[in-house]
Amino acid sequence: MRGISRGILLLLLIAGLVVFGCIGGATTGNQTGANSTNQTNQTPIETCEGPVCGSDGATYATDCQAQLAGVSISYAGECVAPPEPNCSDSDNGIEPSVFGTAAKGNETRDDYCLDGSQLIEYSCLDNNLQMATVQCGANKTCEGGRCAGVTAPPEQNGTPPIAAGCSGMVASDIFRKDSVTFNGTVYADSCVEYQVVKDYYCQGERLMDINNQCPAGFACAGGACFKLSFNCTETDEGNDTTKRGKTTVYKGLITTFDEYDDCVDEGTVKEYSCLSDGTYATSEVLCGSGLKCVGGRCVKSNCDETDGGLDIFKHGITTADDEDYEDDCINDHNILEYFCYGDSVDSSLVSCGKGYICNSDMNKCIEGSVD
Repeated sequence: MRGISRGILLLLLIAGLVVFGCIGGATTGNQTGANSTNQTNQTPIETCEGPVCGSDGATYATDCQAQLAGVSISYAGECVAPPEPNCSDSDNGIEPSVFGTAAKGNETRDDYCLDGSQLIEYSCLDNNLQMATVQCGANKTCEGGRCAGVTAPPEQNGTPPIAAGCSGMVASDIFRKDSVTFNGTVYADSCVEYQVVKDYYCQGERLMDINNQCPAGFACAGGACFKLSFNCTETDEGNDTTKRGKTTVYKGLITTFDEYDDCVDEGTVKEYSCLSDGTYATSEVLCGSGLKCVGGRCVKSNCDETDGGLDIFKHGITTADDEDYEDDCINDHNILEYFCYGDSVDSSLVSCGKGYICNSDMNKCIEGSVD
């Protein structure tokens, strides 16, 4: 009985080894096949867990979603933002007498002077950079990014010390030239451009300046805006038709008109002349008997007349190109009057007027009436 039991136990042990050996061999075969046909870099996740923080800084609901997005997992749980950098100020706040630098992260700001009396001061407030405009005040000036005291030079030969601060005009006035004194230096209004004035004035202890455009009809001269007026010049001293004149009109520094006298036609000249208000006038003037217009002036023509032009009370003969044209009575009241127009002969029918008749024997108008 004891021998039979030993035999049975031995058979059971052998059977177990055979069974486990087969299972192990099958498993080994499956793993070998998987490695040779579908090898991956990531181990499949059988159970999804989350949330997790990805290497890209984003929070994923589960590690499975991160794996599907191709993102490795930094740590379990939601992503936590990195701590905010601290703001620092080298002069420990608003300290106008000390040059300082305020910084936060990669952002840096240095104190600097806005002008001779104003300081731009940077500091930290609630861990953020803030900017403030600081007035340096009396007896101080802004230089090198800080407000420094103005040291008055020692008295020499009884000369009083230079007064610090600003004195003079307290508001801008572009229509008058003024000056202000700031820390012993005088600043006078000036013209920046033809119609732009730089005006200085004081605002408390500060020196202020502003560039102002002069209004329409005004220009800058000597540091102030003045009303523009017209000024006219001419080279022929009036309506002298025998000279070709040039008339020029200025409004301030701007030339508004600049023309030479010119011919309208062979017997008339366009004459420009100055008026008393500084502007100009235009008139068309006949050159007159024996004259013609050439190059903007009247010169001797090739036509002659004995009565000097349109003179109905004088009998005349007009000659041009060796031909004579004689004044002639058309009827008792009208005369055909010939006259020179440039190098040509022209005519006009003229009434003798009340109390006069045209005498056909003398071919001119005389006193009288028709019987």
